[in-house]
Amino acid sequence: MNGELPLVMPDAEYARRGASYRTPLKGRRRLCRRAGWWLLALLLVGVSAPALAGLQPLSAALSLPSALAPPSLGTVLTTITVGEQPTFIALAPGGNRVFVLNALARTISVVDPVTDQVRATLATTPLSRATSLAVTPDGTTLVVLGSLPDTSGQALLLDASTGALLGVVSLGQIPLRVVLSADGTRAFVTSSAAGRLEIIDLASRQVVQQVLIGAQPHSLSLAPDGQRVYIVQAVARRLTVVDVASGQVVGQLVLPALTRLTGISLSADGRQAYVVDGINEALWVVDLNDLMVLGGIQLGVYPFALSQVGSDGLLYVAHRSEPGVLGQVSVIQTPARSALERPAAP
Repeated sequence: MNGELPLVMPDAEYARRGASYRTPLKGRRRLCRRAGWWLLALLLVGVSAPALAGLQPLSAALSLPSALAPPSLGTVLTTITVGEQPTFIALAPGGNRVFVLNALARTISVVDPVTDQVRATLATTPLSRATSLAVTPDGTTLVVLGSLPDTSGQALLLDASTGALLGVVSLGQIPLRVVLSADGTRAFVTSSAAGRLEIIDLASRQVVQQVLIGAQPHSLSLAPDGQRVYIVQAVARRLTVVDVASGQVVGQLVLPALTRLTGISLSADGRQAYVVDGINEALWVVDLNDLMVLGGIQLGVYPFALSQVGSDGLLYVAHRSEPGVLGQVSVIQTPARSALERPAAP
């Protein structure tokens, strides 16, 4: 690229604290079922959706009502053998293919959801470790994020049918998550170690803008109208809002102390965000119009990622696992806006 990319810097406090700021994980006291491999479990496990109590005001001790009553494992529908260490999953438009990213095997398993068979295996080399992927709306191209041995990041553009390499885009260190615009022309990437959002023009296969976010941007979600990107920062405990047209940070919300934010999903109308907090093992609900926390609910152990599937108002929360422990997905009915209670005034 010619010239320097525009950088937008928010307040300097968290940039100063940076990746050196850490908070200890909670003790493993809750007698909950251990949790599993990200959203891969959505393909393999059928679970029931327990009722959700109304969200309560926050307290100093972050005492939250439980979302699960009690957890149900549901029924394993089938088991599909893919590559080593499957860590991410994406559906093709229309749901006729499932792409499973195998981090350690450095491959992508293409699964037929009708026959439950692996239809093809695509390579993710030269990446030493792939972290996530997305499928363009026309189903023809995969955008695969990952790092090289020196931790510099790349986005591979692969033909979704053949796995042929169509292009490579250089990124900041340790790119983690990617979302695509509805028209498939742009990709939005969080580069964790670089502390920024990178916007890729998929036609030219170039980064066209970089927005400095601060310490460890993790997951992100695009507003339904495509005008804003919402990013959660794992250790800085912030929700950052970026205007897509200008590439400017237009809002930030600091969540309660001792939180670790690793997942975000938006309501269908774009008015609320659901944010996963690994420290408190909680789900926070945020009003995006006023940028304020409406309340929170308790989840199981190690919640890490979440997604909404369809228009039934269900949230699927994936929990991280321990060695030798099977996984689980919590299924939660999103509450009506009228059921939410705002936090008490400080």
